Amino acid sequence: MVVELEQLTRKGYSSRLDEENLTKLATTYAQTRNPWARERVAELAQPNVEAIAKSVFSKIRGKVPLEDLVSDGNFGLLEALESYDPQRKTNFETYLFARVRGAML
Repeated sequence: MVVELEQLTRKGYSSRLDEENLTKLATTYAQTRNPWARERVAELAQPNVEAIAKSVFSKIRGKVPLEDLVSDGNFGLLEALESYDPQRKTNFETYLFARVRGAML
């Protein structure tokens, strides 16, 4: 089922989506390829990318600049969004974590 884009921009979701709604928005993009949905997922998942980058950065003890990890993570985010298959019933945030971390390493 495609989520109405207007529902995902209500005041309560304007700054941060919860995990379920992020998955709904990613599902909407996977089914419609709506560029607005793609941009919105990328924008709302950015804090996740940064958190993963900080975690990886602390484990590699500064051998790679944090900014490079975030940049690589953004590529992983876009790859995750393009290859996400909602029919597999996988939570998008879980899928995102694996793809972003993999892009950094």
